[in-house]
Amino acid sequence: MNKLLILFITLCLSTILCAQSNYEYGYIITNQQDTISGWINLRTNKNNQKRCEFKSDLNLAAKIYLPEDIAGYRFTNSGKYYVSREIRINETSQKVFLEFLVKGIMSLYYYEDEVDYYFFEKPDGKMEIINQQPERIEGMVAYQDNKYKRQIQYLFRDYQSIAQKADKLKFDQESMIGVVEEYHKEVCTTGESCIIFKNEHPDDNGLRCKFSIYTGLQISTYNFDNYTQVAQSKSNASPVLGVQVNLMNPRWSNSISALLDVSFSQFKGNLSKLIYYRYIQYIGIEAPTYESVASSIRLGVKYTYPKYKISPTVEAGPAYTFLKEKNETNFLRHSYFGYYFAAGADYKIKTSHAIFIRLVYENYPFTDGTEIYGNDKISFPHIKAGYTF
Repeated sequence: MNKLLILFITLCLSTILCAQSNYEYGYIITNQQDTISGWINLRTNKNNQKRCEFKSDLNLAAKIYLPEDIAGYRFTNSGKYYVSREIRINETSQKVFLEFLVKGIMSLYYYEDEVDYYFFEKPDGKMEIINQQPERIEGMVAYQDNKYKRQIQYLFRDYQSIAQKADKLKFDQESMIGVVEEYHKEVCTTGESCIIFKNEHPDDNGLRCKFSIYTGLQISTYNFDNYTQVAQSKSNASPVLGVQVNLMNPRWSNSISALLDVSFSQFKGNLSKLIYYRYIQYIGIEAPTYESVASSIRLGVKYTYPKYKISPTVEAGPAYTFLKEKNETNFLRHSYFGYYFAAGADYKIKTSHAIFIRLVYENYPFTDGTEIYGNDKISFPHIKAGYTF
């Protein structure tokens, strides 16, 4: 288990150290209201609220702008827009970059802290802050904080078409944007052009989930080693089928992702001719055979070098396999814990679709500590190809 612990620590450190930037085209707005185009690092909401990492050219070093340094910044493609504002939360004032959701007669801003905050800026410039506390559980009952609905009712008390909908209002960006837009349409009746700005992807926290299916060829080997038997099976080739779920956040890193891999394969073979099994010696006769289905689960960390259309990848993590014998002879140990390493490449055929190939080394060296199976071990090196969508 020490080896497994070292592997986990190594993967975690690698993930932290290898976190990549995610620069998108955009512009900054100076305090003099000039705009400068370039590339801005799109990170998590909390990072975007604290600083702006700007490059006039991708080959140059980044310049860090704090909320005191510029009036705001905007990403051209994603539409995310941040402006510098002084806010007061929990009796503490601070200057931050608020995410600008709607610009109109009433403007709307978003801020993420321990809880989410929405800032409604009235025509006179005053800010109304609305938030929702986390759900609390008392005994067997869960209580949800719905005071934001009463706040919305009071804020728009002169507009009954809005106030009456407050009871069904969700606490998310899309709902709050809808309220402010409706207010804007109610108030803006003079015929002048009304400019409304909003994020094109509300409630997007940056998480991306991709699915893959694959098939391949697996080489399996079983090593028997306990107080009654010492033997090794001959390597056996069999097909493998599997699915993967890949979870990543490009705003944190466009190279690092978490991976869940589930596969099924045939596990069969025969032992070498010299084996002691339950005190019966097999010498010069047909060696015992076994056949089972191997169900494997892998939890991995994947690194992808995303610069080119063909992207090299490596991944590693812990693995678990369960062997289900065909004839229920209990000849094989059933549960195994181990690890795997994989290397290969992804070939992008669409923006979010790719075909891939992997070479995988999968090993289960850990024992179960019982007399029956002792130090039995298995290994599953394999090659696989699949499609990500």
